[in-house]
Amino acid sequence: MTQAGLADAMATSRTVVHRLLDPSDAGVTLATMVKASKALGVKLIEVA
Repeated sequence: MTQAGLADAMATSRTVVHRLLDPSDAGVTLATMVKASKALGVKLIEVA
């Protein structure tokens, strides 16, 4: 999936997706990660 495709599936901008995929960006919210996981069809799990 392209970044543009993920942005469309998440109903957000490519800028948000770019920040999500940037390992140096610590400002990604849990809500954004949940939207991405739903768009990709993957389940988030808690790691203690």
